[in-house]
Amino acid sequence: MRFAKLPNGKYDLQFMELADGKFFAVDRPLKVVEKNKHVKGRRKQNELKLNIDFQMNITAKWELVVFDQDKIAENEFKSFKEDKRVRATYMQRYDPEFWKGYTIMEPNQAIRGFIAEEK
Repeated sequence: MRFAKLPNGKYDLQFMELADGKFFAVDRPLKVVEKNKHVKGRRKQNELKLNIDFQMNITAKWELVVFDQDKIAENEFKSFKEDKRVRATYMQRYDPEFWKGYTIMEPNQAIRGFIAEEK
């Protein structure tokens, strides 16, 4: 977290980053035996032996950047109504023209190179 000093002398949140991760692993032998009751002797037809070594690591990262803030009255905050007619714009790839006139963070290479695939 990073805090910035406001003109009134108090500090407020300017930047926050949160990372969370999980790790899961399985490393053990596995034996599958197919048995047949109608065969004399050991009654074992097929046997499969293998070792499983499986690892999974999941990491999620969130960032919050406060560019600007304005103080509003409490009654204005409580009376605010969300405009439900505003819909998300889905894009097949990153388009820098879409963000003209907005203050945004510089996108990284992964966002610039992203292309949505049809299912």
